[in-house]
Amino acid sequence: MEGLLHQIGDFKSYTTSQIWWPYGGTGQLWQHSSYDHLIRYNDRIDHAVEYVLNNATRKQIVDDWRDYPHAGIVDSYS
Repeated sequence: MEGLLHQIGDFKSYTTSQIWWPYGGTGQLWQHSSYDHLIRYNDRIDHAVEYVLNNATRKQIVDDWRDYPHAGIVDSYS
């Protein structure tokens, strides 16, 4: 797990310094800690997909996740 946590830290650092700040981002981009949830083989992945897709809805940015311009999925999902 330490390897994965290190990669997550590298990703957060990169996106903050290469994308967030250069494009005018201010304040904190990432939470100080992360909530890790392992999706086990027998778990239903659709719950995790719905949770992620609805992030903008929970933050009241849009009424429906399909209206959020930065939402994207590879395969059809509805």
